[in-house]
Parts: sequence; structure tokens; C-alpha cells
Amino acid sequence: MAEGANLGAIGLIILGLVFLCIAAGTAHFGHLESKEIHQEIFAAAAESVLGVFLVGVVVHTYLWRARLREEKTAVLRELSRIREKVRNASFLMTAHKSARTWTEQTRELVMLVPRITDLHDAAVPIGSALASAKKHLESLKAEYLEKHDSVATLGTEWDKIGDTVPSSRELVMSNESPLLKALDESIDLLNKELRRWA
Repeated sequence: MAEGANLGAIGLIILGLVFLCIAAGTAHFGHLESKEIHQEIFAAAAESVLGVFLVGVVVHTYLWRARLREEKTAVLRELSRIREKVRNASFLMTAHKSARTWTEQTRELVMLVPRITDLHDAAVPIGSALASAKKHLESLKAEYLEKHDSVATLGTEWDKIGDTVPSSRELVMSNESPLLKALDESIDLLNKELRRWA
């Protein structure tokens, strides 16, 4: 993006010099007196500089908005991937109903904590919903650290597994998952913001 901005600035400077040369040539070949030539050159140079400045501001603003839109789109894609991982974990846990699947899927979700922390710390303001999603993932991580050994001994006793890991049951396995709701809200807020920037 920086290369394109530099090339654009160079192009605008060249355009200004071309305007200046045309004004000087017109003044010289139009047989104007020296004083009039200087006035014409000054007027053409001032007009060129003003034109180049205004075009430069417009181009810079356009490039800045495009860069912000790219960043927000990347955050939206990442949030969508995280939400899909949570949905898949929920599906697999409730389908397999085993300690092994709970352990594997919870481990995968715990690995999302740094990713969601990076998104939360990014300069993209998407509200408290993402902070809530981060808090939910961190509580899953704490539960995993505390209970994974206990769950491993339960095999396929799904009801006991659910009783042993209430945070997982609420945040992942539930149809009313607050984690998914927080991710959905974050994605909705970011989509609204992107539509405003369109």
C-alpha cells in the first residue's frame, strides 16, 4: 500500500510540473512581456500546486479508508473462523458424547484465547461483546486446566461429564451459548461498521 501511495505522490508531482511547463510555454510563445510571464507562471504554479494538493488529499483519504476497510474485513474473517470453531466444537461434543471429544474440542477452543485477545487489543472498536467472548474463552481455559483429568476418567458418561464441566455445558454445548451470542454480536457490529464505510 505504501508503494502505491509513493507512486501516486510522484505522479501528482509530475502532473504539477507538466502544468507548470504548459503555463510557461504558453506565456513564452504568446509573446508576453517579462512581467506578465512571471505573473502567468506564478498563477499557473499556484493553481497547479493547489490542484496537486487537493488531488493528493483525496487520494490519501481514499487509500486510508481502503486500508481501514481491509483491516476490518480481516478481523471479520477471523471472528467468523472463531465462531465456526465454537459451533463445530459444540456439534462434535454433543454428537460424540465422550470425554475424549470434550478434551480435544476444549483444547482447540482454549487455543483461541490468544487469537481473540489479539482481536480485542486491535484498534478495531467492536464493543464489549468481544471482551465478553474473551472472558468466556478464558473461563473455559480455567475449567479445562482444573477438570481435564477428572473428565478423562468418565469415558462416555455424558451426563457426568456435563455436571463436571458446567462452564463448557453453558458456553459450548448449550443452544443458548453466551459465547456464541457474544461472537455473533461482535460480527454483527463489525458488519454494520463495514456497511457504513462502503
